[in-house]
Amino acid sequence: VLSRQSLRLVSMPLLLLLAPGWIVGSCLCAFATCMWLQDPDQRMLYASIGLSMLLLIILGMDAGTYLKDCKPDDFMKVIISMNSTLMVVVSIPFFVLSFCFVHANEALTAEVEP
Repeated sequence: VLSRQSLRLVSMPLLLLLAPGWIVGSCLCAFATCMWLQDPDQRMLYASIGLSMLLLIILGMDAGTYLKDCKPDDFMKVIISMNSTLMVVVSIPFFVLSFCFVHANEALTAEVEP
């Protein structure tokens, strides 16, 4: 649940430290996509850049205090938080597809029975 407390964990210095790397990575991704593909879909390019920004924001909300404290003992907590943030990318499409497969049979059955 998003609250003011969780949003306070994403501090401005943390965002200022992560932003240059995100900007450089996004520009390199856009450049490589435009160089390799003849006519890249701009919507997909912007969607991937926006998703990477969303993942950094989720990481900042989840592990922001550990990153600000800079304690060596919290290193594994940050790694676990990074893994769970990346699992969002893998798990949400998987659950959406499995939901569609499970309920597709119900929709076909409802069409046949009237």
